[in-house]
Amino acid sequence: MKPAVGKNFIGRKKVLKRIVNELADKKSANGFALYGKRRVGKTSILLEVKRRIRHKEKIILIYVSVWDLVEWKVDEFCEKIIAETVDAYKDRLGLPMKFEEMIKMPYSTIIGLLKKIELKAEITDLLTLALSFSKEEKKMKTGKMVDKAFTFPEKMAEKTKTKAILMIDEFPSVIELTNGKKAGYGIIGKIRTIHESYERTALCVSGSIMKTMENAILSPSSAFYGQLIPIYIPPLSIEETRELLKKNLRKRINEEGVKTVFELTKGFPLYVHGIGLRLLGEKKIGVKEIKAAFDAFLGEEGTLIFRREFYSYSSRERGIILQLARGLTGVTEIARALGDNPSTIGKLLSYLEEKGGVEKKDGQYRLVDPVFERWVNFYFD
Repeated sequence: MKPAVGKNFIGRKKVLKRIVNELADKKSANGFALYGKRRVGKTSILLEVKRRIRHKEKIILIYVSVWDLVEWKVDEFCEKIIAETVDAYKDRLGLPMKFEEMIKMPYSTIIGLLKKIELKAEITDLLTLALSFSKEEKKMKTGKMVDKAFTFPEKMAEKTKTKAILMIDEFPSVIELTNGKKAGYGIIGKIRTIHESYERTALCVSGSIMKTMENAILSPSSAFYGQLIPIYIPPLSIEETRELLKKNLRKRINEEGVKTVFELTKGFPLYVHGIGLRLLGEKKIGVKEIKAAFDAFLGEEGTLIFRREFYSYSSRERGIILQLARGLTGVTEIARALGDNPSTIGKLLSYLEEKGGVEKKDGQYRLVDPVFERWVNFYFD
């Protein structure tokens, strides 16, 4: 149930080939923007790209996920980028320990350690800058922090004559970071300005919330429009679902079984894996066993995954989600079912769309994740 890499990674052959070929080119600073629904496997693609390129000479890969932050603060994010950059260069520079361990040491001890390694003065200066960042960041304004963090990989690449690839998972969520107040889209614009000066760094980002991705990267009016190569990541096709199931379940699942799994999961890799794990111990795998495994998944793993998500919404938003799960798609009919004002429901639906839980198509609203929809009906039946 973790991101799939290596032998566990299935499909996406054309996407991987395109990204790997471009990023492995030391002369190219082109980057990518991967976008698609939650849980379609964008993180797995980034990590698999990282795995395939990591041994390339003079290419350094740096991976940061915005969703891994604890406090959701700008300084935490910026320090994370610097820390992951230092750790990515650790072996190349001969550093004896990770960044997190180094910053716990007295400053004088760190300086002595760097001198012993006999690095070039300009690289020692960069590392000293990185190690002092956490002490100075409280005095910095947001723009200066972002500038120091995002220019750091480029400077390291320049001084070491390497190419840096900076991967930021769930990138548009940086607008939610705070530094006294919410950063907003201004932080995206600042990063864009820094990105324009990159010569040795390729930026690769991913995002699940379509409206936010459009505002940040995909629409002509967005800050990053035209700067990154956009690639839409759909759920697995039925062919890829078949490949995944037959690889892990061997010959015990037939074509009818594959179609049943695909219909239930709509090709979302997480859910295909979830059903597959429950079928591992089955001697016979038919439609009955698959449906039983899916129900068990919804009741157990599904509840762990979705309950927190459901209750992260306000009570009125949860009411709307319940109506959407039951098949209502229009503002007026949802408002009527809830005994509420249509204009209020319209605003709440827009908020849900911004949060990534709801999408609008041809004037009709629906839940983005079809398995989450089934869980809502399963849990609140």
